[in-house]
Amino acid sequence: MDECGDHSVERIDPDFPLLLLAFVLVDKRDYSAQIIPAVGRLKLRFWPHEGVNLHSRDIRKQLGDFRQFHHGPYRIRLMQDVADLISSVPFELIVACIHKNEAIIGTGLPPYHQALREGLSLIARRAKLLAKTTVTLVAETRGKREDRELNAMQLAKTG
Repeated sequence: MDECGDHSVERIDPDFPLLLLAFVLVDKRDYSAQIIPAVGRLKLRFWPHEGVNLHSRDIRKQLGDFRQFHHGPYRIRLMQDVADLISSVPFELIVACIHKNEAIIGTGLPPYHQALREGLSLIARRAKLLAKTTVTLVAETRGKREDRELNAMQLAKTG
């Protein structure tokens, strides 16, 4: 799972007042047999190793391993290969969307926590429909302070 948008309610961008939390649901067999090899092949088409992190911000701003993609045709090829990869591998996408202006007067929870609660509820319903009794969650770290706040909130709930 990963977020898109700023979780802050102190400074809400009027052009993007949303916080999105995306959950990618993948069967472990599909992940190991199809997705990992496909991502590896994509990386090896552009780099001499698979150690590149396909981070959207770095791709978009052409930072780090993506510096070389400022040239139009090369960049278009990368983006087309990423799009082809996404369209060819099996996964489901669940997105929790929080409008931060409404979140302030809503539950009293920070927007990220609201999105996490909503997303986990949607995942639980989907798992039940698929007769899955366990779900493994993998989350990108957010930031030291944000991770600490989330852990503190969880500890407070479990007592």
